[in-house]
Amino acid sequence: MKISKINFTKNLIKITLLLLITLTITSCTLANENSNSGISKEKFIGVFISTKSLHDKFNEDGNFFANEDILSLDPNELYHYRFTEKDEQGIDGKSIEGAYYFIASNEAIAESEDKVYNNKFTNEITEKHYKNDKGNYCVECTVHINNAKKGDMIVYPYRVYQNNTGKVYLKNNTDSINFSNKDMENGFELGAFSYKEEYASDAFGKKNKQGLDIRVNFVYEIPTKKIKVLEMNDKDELIGKNEYEASNQIIKPKNDVEYLIIEEEKVNKNKKSVFKRSIVNKNSKHAYFYTSENSILCEKSVLFIEWK
Repeated sequence: MKISKINFTKNLIKITLLLLITLTITSCTLANENSNSGISKEKFIGVFISTKSLHDKFNEDGNFFANEDILSLDPNELYHYRFTEKDEQGIDGKSIEGAYYFIASNEAIAESEDKVYNNKFTNEITEKHYKNDKGNYCVECTVHINNAKKGDMIVYPYRVYQNNTGKVYLKNNTDSINFSNKDMENGFELGAFSYKEEYASDAFGKKNKQGLDIRVNFVYEIPTKKIKVLEMNDKDELIGKNEYEASNQIIKPKNDVEYLIIEEEKVNKNKKSVFKRSIVNKNSKHAYFYTSENSILCEKSVLFIEWK
């Protein structure tokens, strides 16, 4: 199953024209089922978006298992999942660059028990919308593509599964998405893809058909390089100014600050600065922006605001 390439042209006369192309992958195939009980041995739980093809990473069954790092004794947040490169000795090394969103159980999937499932996602996944309707999950999220990066702009989406022992893994495929490397406006909507599957379950002895419908939207983003924070009083007068590197930061406005003006400096692929301004009042304790060192994917960063 192949996702056709996405090509875009920019109208030089109407530069504000936005083009949205949606590519949808549909699949209603049920996951493999146990021939005796009719209960699925595995279930589709999400998506992993890699910045390179992982075709040579899969085992003979077409699976690529994630590592599970125990981070906490909290049963609701037990594992951090990583897909890692292996060296010549088969030892796990650095994490593979990519973004994931999936809904996994912290325990093995038993046929007669109701399990607690938790959202797992990386900072490259933003603007998440999630709905659970009696075990039928619907997820919509957004990935920001770095429009300041030169060279190939290709990502490879893989389906994520969890088997009845609780292990999380990817399944091999030939899907890829190729983005135009033209200089588009910040926030330009690139399109979307979706995966959908159902599986058989047995909660407290009652057989059900459950499933997941996940949609991933793509938008262009010029990464933020610097942050300037302007402090304003109730007379709209500038009373303070500070500059920060584009990373997670904590700021503490002075007592008489009524609101903030956040100015982001972005640098496009032509090395020209682009500025974005937003107003933050005392009702907001966070401001968000997107950064990227040299990746196709942008990562959400946070400006934490501690008002006095």
